[in-house]
Amino acid sequence: MRNRLGLLVETYSYASFEDRIKANHWFLEEVVDYVVKNGDKVRQAVATADGESIVGRELAVRQRLVKGPALVQAVFAQTVTERNP
Repeated sequence: MRNRLGLLVETYSYASFEDRIKANHWFLEEVVDYVVKNGDKVRQAVATADGESIVGRELAVRQRLVKGPALVQAVFAQTVTERNP
């Protein structure tokens, strides 16, 4: 809403508290690493956003839910944890 970058970190609620903290830490570590490597692009994106107004524009938060044509099966599989591969 303010033409700023935002970040929402979500972790699985069924993971242990310790695992959620670790996942959050690793995710944020990767985000900071990305920003360090791509600082010019990030600054340019913020500068471009600062020059634009959102007044009267349709925002993503104004979507409506629709029912899909068919059910989709969620598949759960084993995973391997590897820090900073």
